[in-house]
Amino acid sequence: MNEELIKQIADYIDFLRGPMGLQVSVCKLSCKFAVYGHYLQPYNAHVNRYCEAIKADPDAFGKCVNKQFAVLEHGDGTPFYGVCWAGVEEFVFPVTHAGAKLAFISVSGYRGHLPQAKNRVIGAASRLGADADKLLLFYEKSLSSEVPPLEKVRALVMPLCRMFELLYLLTPESANKRPVSVCSEIINFLCDNFTRKLTLDGISRELHYSKSYIRHLFQQNTSKTIGAYITELRVSRAKQLLLSTSMSISEIAFETGFSDPNYFTNVFRRFTGQSPSLFRKRVSEDYRAMTPSRSEAVWRHDR
Repeated sequence: MNEELIKQIADYIDFLRGPMGLQVSVCKLSCKFAVYGHYLQPYNAHVNRYCEAIKADPDAFGKCVNKQFAVLEHGDGTPFYGVCWAGVEEFVFPVTHAGAKLAFISVSGYRGHLPQAKNRVIGAASRLGADADKLLLFYEKSLSSEVPPLEKVRALVMPLCRMFELLYLLTPESANKRPVSVCSEIINFLCDNFTRKLTLDGISRELHYSKSYIRHLFQQNTSKTIGAYITELRVSRAKQLLLSTSMSISEIAFETGFSDPNYFTNVFRRFTGQSPSLFRKRVSEDYRAMTPSRSEAVWRHDR
């Protein structure tokens, strides 16, 4: 199942999202990748507050998903910088093989560089029935106006594109079967709802499959229990919030679906070997150690 390569892909995305500070997501994956859904689906969503607020509306969420088809088909397969229907600016890196487009990597979370972006925020407000001025203010607070050079982003993201191309080549056509598609449906539901209090009874009712079928199919395809997978999703999201926000440990605990901050800390330590506060401190220190000073960075760019 190419688990070592999948783990390397997940670790690299975590590196890009954490120390490198890039809002990386993997979008519109070829159906051949469905067998890896329990690894890759958590990396499908943008992680900024504005996108999360927009996608809280089911119709807007559906529009985001549908627009991925248009993004995938855009252009000739080379990276580009564009703006989504809701006004978020992003780099797009197509994943290709032999001319076929397999997926795309988005580096998102930017604003202020494309003239049509604000008009799209206003259009999103109209679609959602929201106050346009308030949504614009939230948009400006949630997104960054500092866009890194394409050359820098390309150097970091193209290795990820090549890793996905290799995964595509190593995956047999027979991997995507009906049970895997149903498992993908379960995974998508968990990824969209992991901050809620989920039970197997509730999942069964909402997805219209029996509890025994869900339990067996999920464990057969992922070698995990549903409870363990939900916890992994929560810890993964907590890592992102620890590195990208100034939220307190208690706030992050409640934001990721834990009802008790102390229990959250114990679970986080069990998964990572360190407390949330120490994780935040050490990764920040590692990043500063590996990043050139501001003057050195400017000098390199000018060169």
